[in-house]
Amino acid sequence: MSLKNDLNRILIENALRLNLKSFDSDEKRCIRRLIDTGASLSKNHTERGVFSGISDLYANGDSLYYDATSQLFKSVDRDKLITFGVNFGYNTFNISAKTLSDFAKTKSKFIPWIADMDVTTANELKYRSDTFGNLLKHYTAYGINAFILRFDEGIADEAYFNILSSVREYKYTNFILFLSNDVLSKDLINEMSSLSNLLTVLPFSSSNYINQLEMVESAGILNASAYKFSNDFSNEFKSLEIFEKISGNRCPVAIVETNSDLSPDDVRLFNSGISTLRENLTSPVFIINLNADIQAINKKIIGKEVGTHINVKA
Repeated sequence: MSLKNDLNRILIENALRLNLKSFDSDEKRCIRRLIDTGASLSKNHTERGVFSGISDLYANGDSLYYDATSQLFKSVDRDKLITFGVNFGYNTFNISAKTLSDFAKTKSKFIPWIADMDVTTANELKYRSDTFGNLLKHYTAYGINAFILRFDEGIADEAYFNILSSVREYKYTNFILFLSNDVLSKDLINEMSSLSNLLTVLPFSSSNYINQLEMVESAGILNASAYKFSNDFSNEFKSLEIFEKISGNRCPVAIVETNSDLSPDDVRLFNSGISTLRENLTSPVFIINLNADIQAINKKIIGKEVGTHINVKA
């Protein structure tokens, strides 16, 4: 996928930057135009477009999503946010979506729009070698343009630096890095801060959470917080503690997931509860229900749910 000299992408990026110049004088109008741009781009190759649901959230002029978006624009580097957003809105949900959709229709080959990989102490040597770069070359050739990486504790810096080197090389592809409880080194923070296609996700449950959040914020790194819920989540829904956890955090993007110990019925209840929270915000925060949202997009692009995990063996 060659986007280096893609004229459409250049025009879109320039239009977004021009639009953002009016942000301070008319926030809501600026945000509305950005959302409409994303919806119009993605609908070319998917039914209503993957941004259609997002657009609906802004239909009410009093929606707290305007406040959440405003908070996001004010808390992160706007140039990085534009690059990351265009990578998703244009590269992934437009150009890549067409490739994946064509595979599904013509070859019955169902490829997810995002790949999910674990970096563990058992397989980190693979990530210190050329393996990760070769994986990216292989899967981007199929059309995948977004990757999730989950880091265990105790991963050597060499693995981090090799991965970040590949992230830099694939600057039109987005990477979502779920970090462990470890506190990052200053050298790694500096490397991450220079990347515009990287979203760093911090575990809210970590004892080092505030420390890590302050480090990535001060370095201008795009960031989100991760919340993982176990089989006791139903009580949290009843007492609204789940939302208090999310909305009480200053990070405007919250990514929620469920542990494998939840039954299918519990997962359905969880998904329903998250949908209700998103439709009835009482605090400005974006809630991403990771697995459910990924599969909803898979359905729009390739017509069915499909596994996203890639097993990188030691």
